[in-house]
Amino acid sequence: MDVGSSVLFTPSGSFIDNCQSGDKPTSSGYNIVSDGSCEFMAVGDNENTDALLNAINDNGGLGPTFLPLSGSPVIDNVPLSECLSATGLALLTDQRVEVRPFGAACDAGAVEFNLDVIFEDGFE
Repeated sequence: MDVGSSVLFTPSGSFIDNCQSGDKPTSSGYNIVSDGSCEFMAVGDNENTDALLNAINDNGGLGPTFLPLSGSPVIDNVPLSECLSATGLALLTDQRVEVRPFGAACDAGAVEFNLDVIFEDGFE
């Protein structure tokens, strides 16, 4: 399995690592990993790094997501030339079907950070 432009997170103190021994995934780069268990060393990989994400919530889209906090290392972590799907197509939207990229580059993970979003659906 190849992992790229992703966020891998296991809560601190957990008895499970992001990548278990045995068949570990390979990295295609630009991953943010909360521990060092994956041993990723591709360009843009950051292990033992707090992704600075909000709690999981319904942020629109097909399922719950973790939104990055302002200052998160996932923001603009992936160069535009590497902002691609597993099949090599340009990623134009995130998991919530919001425009990607928003900013100078793509964000790692499923959600594109957009500081300009002020209102949510249902605001009167």
